[in-house]
Amino acid sequence: SPPPPPTPVPPPSMSATPLPPPESSTPLTLITHLLTSPNLDDNATLLTQSRYLPSLIPDTEDTYRILSSHIILPLSSTADGTPTTTTLTDAEIRQSYRATMILSDDATLCSSPPTANNRLLNDTRVILLAKSLLQQTPPTRSHPPHVHHLLQALLQSFPSITLSAIIVNNGKAERAFDELLSSGGNGRWSSGIDTVVKITRACLKERRQKFIKCVGSTNVICKMARLMSDCDDDDVIWREDLAMGILDIVESVTLADEGEIATDGAEKRVMECLADGAFVGACLARDSSAAGVRTLVTCFEYATGTRKKIVGPSEAAQCALDPEKSVVVNRLEEWGVSVSMYEQISSCVSQIVEEMDLQCLAESKAADNGEEVTEMPRLTTRRLSLLTLLAETTQYEMTIDRCDVKDALSQLPISPYPLILEALFSLPESSMYQNQFYRLFQSLVMSHHTLSLKVLVQRCKFVPKALKTFGETGTGVLKKNGSLTGVLLKCLNAMRCMCEVLPKQYFLKEYLSSHDLWRGFEDTLIREALQQEQWGLNISSSQQEPPMEQIEPCVDIGSAFATKLGFSSDLMEKFKAERDKEILQQTEKTGGGKKKKKKKKKKKKNN
Repeated sequence: SPPPPPTPVPPPSMSATPLPPPESSTPLTLITHLLTSPNLDDNATLLTQSRYLPSLIPDTEDTYRILSSHIILPLSSTADGTPTTTTLTDAEIRQSYRATMILSDDATLCSSPPTANNRLLNDTRVILLAKSLLQQTPPTRSHPPHVHHLLQALLQSFPSITLSAIIVNNGKAERAFDELLSSGGNGRWSSGIDTVVKITRACLKERRQKFIKCVGSTNVICKMARLMSDCDDDDVIWREDLAMGILDIVESVTLADEGEIATDGAEKRVMECLADGAFVGACLARDSSAAGVRTLVTCFEYATGTRKKIVGPSEAAQCALDPEKSVVVNRLEEWGVSVSMYEQISSCVSQIVEEMDLQCLAESKAADNGEEVTEMPRLTTRRLSLLTLLAETTQYEMTIDRCDVKDALSQLPISPYPLILEALFSLPESSMYQNQFYRLFQSLVMSHHTLSLKVLVQRCKFVPKALKTFGETGTGVLKKNGSLTGVLLKCLNAMRCMCEVLPKQYFLKEYLSSHDLWRGFEDTLIREALQQEQWGLNISSSQQEPPMEQIEPCVDIGSAFATKLGFSSDLMEKFKAERDKEILQQTEKTGGGKKKKKKKKKKKKNN
């Protein structure tokens, strides 16, 4: 394990541990003094004295070579050449630490042009150092935290040169990324994860196409997702860094301009990793915490086009002048990643419900009056992200006319709908939960998934519970109680709008038409919706003038109100054939009866 980080102290005077006289010293004796002296336990003294090296030694080539040889050491072997160990001793780690601090400090100073010619590092040495830090061919020994720290210092001061040394070819880059992702550090030393994320962001800015090609061949996205589930519980920062690294890669491909996409299919190979079962499983693993699920949800939003490109004011003005510029092509859908990713997620529905853990976390406790009440679990970020994933997939199903996720939810041994609904009433102040609940509810209603609606609406008694929240409704005046009013009104209006286009034989229309509470409340619901559509909510104000032409508010299918609920006039097309058939049958039935009566009268008259 690395030594504990030294405690920063004020810089001591130079007379405490002076360097040997330059005229009687060689580069080896000067560096040996800095690397082995017992009086240099603080960074301030070490760095202050090390900055004299370039001025004391005319040729800094030997200085750089000796320092780098204390960071990358050869494998120790026996007499017959068999390697004995790959670890460093305590003395070697101490010397590696001091050499790392000297070179990283020199890299920082090199970023200032006036002193660039009087430093240990230059462009050629940075390339050699970066290659030796990452590729390490032939196999050598090193301390990973020191390698990561020095590599990040090179990235900060020499970004272009360091990146060109990192991405030499795919084989060596794969080994380099594996080494960085498989090793880490603690304390003030940055881990390999942090280094990979910084390399990713730097490459996407300066060497994007070459880096994307490297990422596609090394399958880095799946490895980063798998590492999220392998991190310890205390490594929350590393999980977040890995999530940001994955999303940076995905965003750079989905939002790139057409001219930035390579013709060899490198971007397509990178995005196909998102539809890999290993990636989806690693993100859903319980050990990956909320970061993994949130990464999966965001990637799926990019794949389906739900997450749009955010443009600035200047770009928005250009898009207004040229509408074609505002169209963002969903490449992931063209490449088939969207459907493949959806199929992978739909195969994991039982795991998603299990990870939500609503049934197991519901605890019962004795109330003051002796009755037993159920206390719902608190809403966590991971549980909310899992519900968002269900809502996102069911919404996407309506665009491709499939219902794999809804079928899987209905066929589970224990239906999750009762607990999801109970959590809605138990968490009245959580607007984020209410938004995702409505998206899930609206997708079930709009696609009219009968199995799900029979559980959520009929068996769970959604209508009585919702109307009970509004209090007494017999007066025709809606009593708005609590924070659930908005989401419940949206759900009830969604069912009302759907019933307008459904034929009679469908479950939802048949159930609501025979529900006494619903029939008594429907007029109040329509009146409340019309009031919401009134200009200014029907509140008079002397400071605002009503529009010149006031349009009569409408809350039926095809209106702006229904569009805001997620219902459009296109919904009529789905059930148009059945509705036309039903109307035709009713017309023939009515017309046929009149013809029969006329024939009977004519026959009677002839007789």
